Amino acid sequence: MKNQALTFGVWILAVYVLGLLAHEAAAVSIWIACSLLLFALLDPTAETLKSKGYSTLVTSLALVLASTAATLFLIYIMGRFSADIVVELQSSRAVFLRYYEELDRGWTTFSDSITHAFKAAAPPAAVDPKPSLEVVQNSPIGGELRDTLMHGLGSAVTIFTFAILVPILTFFLLAERDSLKKVAGRTFEDPGTGRQIWSRFVASTRAFFLGNLVLGLVTYPIFAGLFLAFSVPRAFTLAGLASFFNLIPFLGALLAGLLPALTVLGEGDRAGAAIAVYSICLAIHFAVANFITPKILGSKVDINATVSTIALIAWGELWGGPGLILAIPLTAGIKIALAHSGVPRLEWIAALMSEDVDGTLKPIVSKTAPKPT
Repeated sequence: MKNQALTFGVWILAVYVLGLLAHEAAAVSIWIACSLLLFALLDPTAETLKSKGYSTLVTSLALVLASTAATLFLIYIMGRFSADIVVELQSSRAVFLRYYEELDRGWTTFSDSITHAFKAAAPPAAVDPKPSLEVVQNSPIGGELRDTLMHGLGSAVTIFTFAILVPILTFFLLAERDSLKKVAGRTFEDPGTGRQIWSRFVASTRAFFLGNLVLGLVTYPIFAGLFLAFSVPRAFTLAGLASFFNLIPFLGALLAGLLPALTVLGEGDRAGAAIAVYSICLAIHFAVANFITPKILGSKVDINATVSTIALIAWGELWGGPGLILAIPLTAGIKIALAHSGVPRLEWIAALMSEDVDGTLKPIVSKTAPKPT
């Protein structure tokens, strides 16, 4: 019992330290996490090429170059659509603010009428004029322009750093994969435990990213056809954005149809069409999440709805946009590690995180159940 309590405390301390490092050194933690996930995506292909007699170094270099080229192509495609997306966000923001101001004005009028009905209007209080202070920027590059330029420079440096460091670290991981497997096999008392954890982590990561890629390709023409049918401006751009939002668990149902509905609403006298567009987007998300996603992802990404929502909020708060993208595969990896920790309390936590609770509980219950005398 004491050994189990000590092991449980060590695991909790290790999780706390890793979380603290991820928070305090976010810039380093993000690119390490990205490299690890990319390594998990490429590892099965590297194993297949190695079995066919190809050199490990050549295979690692070819896979890293191919994945880098695919990533750059994806960034190029996103960049082509980014201008239209920014314009759409600005117009949707204007529509939202206009309806918010109308709602606020109506609420103010209603509250004033209630106040005057029960209380006589008090005479206006005299307001002493206060001198105004005007700040003049002497520098031609100051204020918001300076902040925008510095933020853009920082983002460019960050992206450039990631573009260099992630492929380099991934290459080293692929080149040294045999040594890493030997070390992982000796990490646990049972040599097969480390291999099983890595195998499940690879399967979960590949199912998440490759499965979501297939889902995006499937849902894009559906959203494009829907928006064209309702004459939504920039239908193809908004279809790409809706397909991306649709991949986000649960929150995607609210986000996928928001911009298209606001765009239709901004054209005037099309409130019914806006409601129809948003409702159909909700139906598409429901159908994909309940019928298509389980067929593609299967049970490899075994995270329930509650944990997925908490993971999105927590990793998003921790790492921002990258955290939202990496939240599910990283949380799935944590769950897999807890499930194979050999500590009953941690295994119960993994069962709480699982979508297939009964299947996860069976080995735990059978292991912890008292043996008949």
